[in-house]
Amino acid sequence: MNCSNPTKQIGFFYSQIFSFIHTLATFGHGEKFTTSKNGFSLLETKIGIIKFDTKTNSFNTTAFINSSNLSVNGIIYDEAEQLIYVSDAKDYVNAGEIHIFKNDVTKKGSYTVGIIPGAIGFVR
Repeated sequence: MNCSNPTKQIGFFYSQIFSFIHTLATFGHGEKFTTSKNGFSLLETKIGIIKFDTKTNSFNTTAFINSSNLSVNGIIYDEAEQLIYVSDAKDYVNAGEIHIFKNDVTKKGSYTVGIIPGAIGFVR
């Protein structure tokens, strides 16, 4: 979509993505998806974290990242480092974890954080 008004373009994109989310019966919070300027979104669904191609409006029905053993509370994509961060709330009582994945979905590492991690900020 070529749109001279970025607000309209963003509105169109969000209406499309929210429609998509509703169709896939995702659950929970808005933090459970992230969008990259590189043409994709990552969304937590009941089948796992899937990759949605924002250029073609298509997605794969298999999980991009298996999240069946995680209590996903947030997904963040770091454009500068091209890394995917998934916050895991565990049992929502004890310390959670942040899992870091490369674009090819190999796990780079993880570390323990506070209770119910969600937002992640990057200091450059």
